[in-house]
Order: sequence, then structure tokens, then C-alpha cells
Amino acid sequence: MTKIQKIIIIVYLILVAVACIYVPWRARLHSPNSELAASIGYAPLWRPPSRISIIDFGKIILELIALTAIFGVLFVLTLGPKKD
Repeated sequence: MTKIQKIIIIVYLILVAVACIYVPWRARLHSPNSELAASIGYAPLWRPPSRISIIDFGKIILELIALTAIFGVLFVLTLGPKKD
């Protein structure tokens, strides 16, 4: 593994950790006739922005998929030609 590939993997792992610690939140308000859900931003996992907020797992999964795709492409681009 080359030095640039190691750097790509380290940066990827750091960004995945940040994405799992500093998470998106959303709030849900219920009324007898309807339900309202709204994104209320990002905050650390241990400090939700409000009592009615829940973690937006769909957005976290989307972020992780995007990070994996971007860094996967970068990693593949750093592979040298195959030697027989």
C-alpha cells in the first residue's frame, strides 16, 4: 500500500467517525390530525438540540454512502497498473 493510499484511508476513517459523532437531528411534532417532521441541524451525539429531537438515521446512512463512494473512487484512482 502506498503512502497516498494510507492517507486516503486515514482521512476516510476520520470523516466516518465525525459523521457518526456529530449527527443530524430532526424534530417530530404530533397533533391529533397530523405529524410534522423537520430537520433541526447537526449536534454531537451526546447533546441533542432539544428534548423532542431524534437522530436522522437516513441522512447519516446517505452521508456514509457518499463518503464511501468518494473515497473508494480516490483509492481506486491511486492504484497503479497491474503487473503480471
